[in-house]
Amino acid sequence: MKNISIIDIGSNSIRLILVSIFNNGTFKVVDEFKESVRLGSDMTDNYLNESRMNNALELLKTFKKLSDSVQVSSIIAVATEAVRKAKNKNIFLEKVRNECGIDIKVLTGKEEAYYDYLGTINSINTKDSIIIIDIGGSSTELAWIENNKIKESISLPIGAIGLSNKFDINNKLSNKEENQIVDFITKTFNDIPWLKNVKKLPVIGIGGTIRNICKIHRKNIDYPLDLNHNYIMSAKDINEVYSIVKCKSTDELKKLKGLSKNRADIFVGACCEFNTFIEILDTKHIIISGYGLREGLVFEYVFNNYNVKKNVLDFSLDCIMTNLNLNKSHSMHVYNLTLSLFNQLSELHYIEDDLNNVIKTACFLHDCGTSISYYDHHKHSFYIITNSRIRGLSHRELLLSAFIAANHRKGAFRISKTKYKKILSSNDERIIKIISIMLKLSESLDKNLSGSVKNIRCKIDNETVFINLISKEYPSLEIIEAQKNAENFKELFNKKLVLKHSKSANNLK
Repeated sequence: MKNISIIDIGSNSIRLILVSIFNNGTFKVVDEFKESVRLGSDMTDNYLNESRMNNALELLKTFKKLSDSVQVSSIIAVATEAVRKAKNKNIFLEKVRNECGIDIKVLTGKEEAYYDYLGTINSINTKDSIIIIDIGGSSTELAWIENNKIKESISLPIGAIGLSNKFDINNKLSNKEENQIVDFITKTFNDIPWLKNVKKLPVIGIGGTIRNICKIHRKNIDYPLDLNHNYIMSAKDINEVYSIVKCKSTDELKKLKGLSKNRADIFVGACCEFNTFIEILDTKHIIISGYGLREGLVFEYVFNNYNVKKNVLDFSLDCIMTNLNLNKSHSMHVYNLTLSLFNQLSELHYIEDDLNNVIKTACFLHDCGTSISYYDHHKHSFYIITNSRIRGLSHRELLLSAFIAANHRKGAFRISKTKYKKILSSNDERIIKIISIMLKLSESLDKNLSGSVKNIRCKIDNETVFINLISKEYPSLEIIEAQKNAENFKELFNKKLVLKHSKSANNLK
């Protein structure tokens, strides 16, 4: 295992994430730090403010000590718009190099958009054309993605700090002030020639401003998951948040649930920018991403140095399983058996949804709760799955996976119909029960963890479901354990469950 540091020197905040990378290329974030230095504030004639540079230097010295304490093999430090446009950037970079021992790469606008893209496509499943927007302190990055490749990208010199300074936003917006800001933002976006070709495309939003918009909305509707990543919003949702914040003073914003206090004084202008952008694109579908530039740097490092899976969900699950030291061969075998049961019993459940990602996640992580305690580990599995920032799952898929994993043992893990009604439908409870019984059966069929039951063949008649177990030796333990689910099986499908054994896959009678 090796450790690396990622340092992101933004116009508003300077952030550090410490990442541990296992020998197979899977990784986990072990710590992160953030300080609002506001390097992009108080710039005169595009010169970095001396006091803010000194504050940044002291913070970077601390980050270097933290990195040294965990013996990192690499420090990857990048700076964005505030440093990029600064006339005295070389003085700042040399001070950081000499006093902190850190070499900073100043990203171009295109490079910043690229790392946003890299962080996004490796954390959210994107099949169709999308637009990525990252609103930072001093710049905004846009990228048009088609077939998971960047078709167009641009970096604009507008952001939360810049808008607040330019329009002196420090109190409730008057109609006149709002119109001036909207006109400026609209002209800036309309000057992008390719933007008119992407009307109505889904938008993925990145950055602190957009994450805070998401948090405010989640708090307002009492959303049951404390999760920004892959949160879905509409244009109406964005406008509602903007309508709330534009009528509040900075002091009032500091008390607003979901909004960081240290962002309150620069939030309204950036929120206006995002709302205006959504209106210009006339899009109805906005996805919030918890991943961006920093994660893009991590993915680049891992992909350049290790041979890892590029499928978003598979790689994410592999990271969690490696981190928790789960039995991967057992999980894979349980998944294959469960998927086989699901497909062979389709005439009993009539589920037409594509649930492969749900089945895979539930099967791969059903035992993850043992990392806390074997006893009641199914309950711990629910918590881990819903809080592990699994990449590549919608919130519905995440909850379905968590509930299915939590119901893989005796007794039922109660599904709160009221708490999760914003995410799960009434039919989802039925889906959970059906896949849960299949997971229970499949885990029972690998009770000795050796994969002795190589395959299964199902036969359905009017009253009975016969499951033929294909194995070289008679799987007595597996049959005993699986048969314990017969009563629940009968209750769910109104058919008797009979388990048989065969050494040949063609010997079902």
